[in-house]
Amino acid sequence: MKKSPKKTVTTNKRKLAARPYTGAGAGHSYVKPKREPLNELHPDLWYRLSDAFRFIGCAASQFDNKLKAGEIEPPIKLSANGRIRGYFGRDLIRMQQAIVAANKQVA
Repeated sequence: MKKSPKKTVTTNKRKLAARPYTGAGAGHSYVKPKREPLNELHPDLWYRLSDAFRFIGCAASQFDNKLKAGEIEPPIKLSANGRIRGYFGRDLIRMQQAIVAANKQVA
């Protein structure tokens, strides 16, 4: 049995091997690599809004709902005209402590 040659895609005068379609949406031709796990929370570091929910202990959609409901303080913009929003580690630690205190009052 003869092997068929790999299909190639020419982009900017470079030949790239075509990757099999594994994406969930249209236009995705490759699997997006997973982010490194965030294990430690440092008070002076900046954490993007997309990573903040991991430290609060809820899913991304729950975090978004809590943010819209005002249960979680709004994120800070990194610059005046930029799109990047997030929290300092000290703000996330304060939110964690508030959640733990609220859970102790309920129990």
